[in-house]
Formats: sequence, C-alpha cells, structure tokens
Amino acid sequence: NALAGIKLSSRAPCVIRNTSIARNGHFGVLLRDRSSAQLLACEMCDNATSGLAVIQKSTAIARGCEMAANEQFGAVCQHEARLHLSHSIVQRNGNVGVMVAQEAAVSLYRTSCVSNGGDGCQTDMRATLLLHGTANLLRGSAGDIASPSRRSRSDSVENRSDAASDDPDAASASGSSVSGAAPGEISVANPKALPYCRVSVSVYQ
Repeated sequence: NALAGIKLSSRAPCVIRNTSIARNGHFGVLLRDRSSAQLLACEMCDNATSGLAVIQKSTAIARGCEMAANEQFGAVCQHEARLHLSHSIVQRNGNVGVMVAQEAAVSLYRTSCVSNGGDGCQTDMRATLLLHGTANLLRGSAGDIASPSRRSRSDSVENRSDAASDDPDAASASGSSVSGAAPGEISVANPKALPYCRVSVSVYQ
C-alpha cells in the first residue's frame, strides 16, 4: 500500500489479531484522532516510516507483537497519545526503537528494544516512559542508558521496587498519564524482579 496498512481515525475502536502488516509506503498501523486499538500477536515490519504510530490522543495496547526492520521507528507515540507494549520485541529498525514525544505516554512490560539504528527508546517534549522489569537498563549491562549530545535527563530514572509486577495492560494505556512517572520522566518499575526488558534510553528537553 502507498500509505498505511491499517489506519484508524475519528474515535474508531479496533482489535487486530494474528496479522502481518508489512511493506507499506508509510506506517504499518496508524491511530489518530482519539481512536483506540488492541493488537495481539501482530507483526509490523518492513514499513517505510514506522511499524506502529499512535498520535492525537489515541490509545493502543500491543501484546506479543513484533515491530522490526522499519525504515524509521518501530513505534512512535506523540500528541498526548497512550501506548502500552507487553511481551513484544522492537528490533532492527532504522532509527529509534520506540519514540515518545509531545506529552505522550508509553509503558513497556517484558518488552525488548534491541539492535535498532538509534536508541532503544527516546523521549522528547514532556513525554513519559514507564519501564516494567528492566534489570538490563542498569549501567554496565547490555542496555546502558544512552548519553545524547544535548542535555540528558537520564538522572530522572526512578527505581520503583514497590511497583506491581502484573501486566498492567488497561491501566497503563487508558489513563491520563502513565502511572508512577511524571511528564518528562522515566520510571523503572521493579528492576530486579523482572529482568526481561532490554533497552537504551535517551531523554531530551
């Protein structure tokens, strides 16, 4: 397709299950205008821009999905949108694995962001990122926090050992903000109990 493989807009809800969305001219899946979707066991690969784009106050939950080999981003979330990724892998994308910007909020649960052309995750412009189970995010391990050329806020990482260890699908994606992290911050939940999430992170002002 010349544009998106699947485009949802104007508050349209959708469930996409066991589907491959690949080789599209722009996005694999695009949510805009307060739309919502659940993606279960889907592949969003080899798209010209991003595998998954969630924008304009839309909400998405992706479980057991792969976003790989897209030319720019595995997933992008912006314009006050909400995205929750669980038991998924974001790999081998041309730029950043998961890009969060413009007051959007993203949570990752047992999700790996590896072998991307840029950072595993990057936040910008008062975006919020919550990581569940991130033992490998600690310095000196496989997923060091990136040190960007501009001023980094990697010191805003908060280790929350009291956080719940269950998969918070609905709560993380549907609320007005990602629980446990203020705008412009990264919150790391229970880093020792769930060593499944491998990422590198940059936070820009």
